[in-house]
Amino acid sequence: MDFGRFESLAACLRNEDRRLLTGRALFVDDIAFPDMVHAAFLRSAVAHGRIRNIDVEAARARPGVVAVYTAADLGSPGRCWCRRRSPD
Repeated sequence: MDFGRFESLAACLRNEDRRLLTGRALFVDDIAFPDMVHAAFLRSAVAHGRIRNIDVEAARARPGVVAVYTAADLGSPGRCWCRRRSPD
């Protein structure tokens, strides 16, 4: 098989290959600390939809839930949380 200009990469063995292929690799999701909590984010299913009300009481009542936040709780800076890039 001709790999052209990528010939030198064809037989490249990486240090982590054996761990990944045998299931012995450690991933971030495998790490657990005492009292560790997880975060979940829910986004609107409607693109550009206007959210008029969010009822978070059912989420707060679930066992194991530490906190529930909305944009109002976090002090949303406006419509877009992302930093807009200026056109080049």
